[in-house]
Amino acid sequence: MAIENFISVRHTEGPQFAGAPEAHVRDYDVDVMNLPRAERLVPGEDYVSVEFANGATLQSRTVIISTGARWRQMEVPGEDLYRGGCLLPPL
Repeated sequence: MAIENFISVRHTEGPQFAGAPEAHVRDYDVDVMNLPRAERLVPGEDYVSVEFANGATLQSRTVIISTGARWRQMEVPGEDLYRGGCLLPPL
């Protein structure tokens, strides 16, 4: 679990290293969403809308889907359009 000699960090462990960016962000006036469940991706002309199970909706010009250490299907409608980091035509 040890991480050593990373730039600006002499020694840390994985969970602390992963938690440091969130701790830093919480110093600012921003909303942090932990473990939201995405229900749908809706492509638009200028923005992509991400609809969540709790009814919240976010809009962005860019969406990054990070599912963890192993690739897996999330079964979110519209997911196939964005695989590989770019907007792909429907299959």
